Amino acid sequence: MRKYLIERLVLAIPVLVIVTLGVFLLVRVIPGDVAVLRLGPDATPEELQQFREEHGLTRPLMVQYVDWVGDALRGDFGESFWERRPVVEVVREKFPVTFELAVLSIAYSAALGIPLGVISAVKQDGWTDQLLRFGAILFLAIPAFWLGILMITFPSIWWGWKPPTAGFEHVWDDPLGNLYRMMFPAFVVGASTMALVLRLTRSTMLEVLRADYVRTARAKGLAERIVVGKHGLRNALIPVITILGLQLSVLLGGSVIAEQVFALPGMGTSMLQGVFRRDYPLIQAYVLIFAAIYVLMNLGVDLLYSVLDPRIRYS
Repeated sequence: MRKYLIERLVLAIPVLVIVTLGVFLLVRVIPGDVAVLRLGPDATPEELQQFREEHGLTRPLMVQYVDWVGDALRGDFGESFWERRPVVEVVREKFPVTFELAVLSIAYSAALGIPLGVISAVKQDGWTDQLLRFGAILFLAIPAFWLGILMITFPSIWWGWKPPTAGFEHVWDDPLGNLYRMMFPAFVVGASTMALVLRLTRSTMLEVLRADYVRTARAKGLAERIVVGKHGLRNALIPVITILGLQLSVLLGGSVIAEQVFALPGMGTSMLQGVFRRDYPLIQAYVLIFAAIYVLMNLGVDLLYSVLDPRIRYS
């Protein structure tokens, strides 16, 4: 296991190098001069040149890249052009919001998708199965931004009430208020994942329930709930865990749509603003963090396989 873990971490290094080099070069080919955007069209050529020199934008690109990577390895991602403070502080402020949104979305997706998928498989071709499959396809087909708009618009038109979209309280300041504020965007973000988990759980459960060891368990007289829950579900969860782990890493990359619709001060909104403002240090830091999270989540999912299925061993 230790050897496998070391090998995976070593293989992650070239991935992160390619990602950092790619984003470093791509953000600099975005049309627009960051100095003009930051100082305004009325800035003098001397002021523009001074801004570029202060932020090292006049040096060769590879020199800028090597310096940035070296600083990033020490935990220094530079200073935001617009925030005028270290990027680490901006990330520290925005990350908890996106992390909470992602975790709530995945928790809701798993809490609903897995049980409903099991029920759909057990009730195969019945009216319950048909209804759940229809609902899953519906949530997969509805775009997240449209679902968010519907959740805000329809209740306000029909009942004169709308989900909270103004103000934000952190969970450590007001737990109940925070949960009330976050459950609506979490539902919007997690709806498609929940539907995907439901369909995947159903298909894997149907395959597992037809296996020989399940028929043997039934022939031994075990209760159906034990056959389904202990012998069936545990073996059907491996592909579901894969989807949940990958989706969590994607959501941690910033749920831009939900954060925009529900006015959440998270990483997705911050990164979108950074792209519009050509805030190079902020964009580069976010992409590097997203890539590292994705790599680590993939590794975590692989290691979790051996917990769910003892037959899987890494050496």
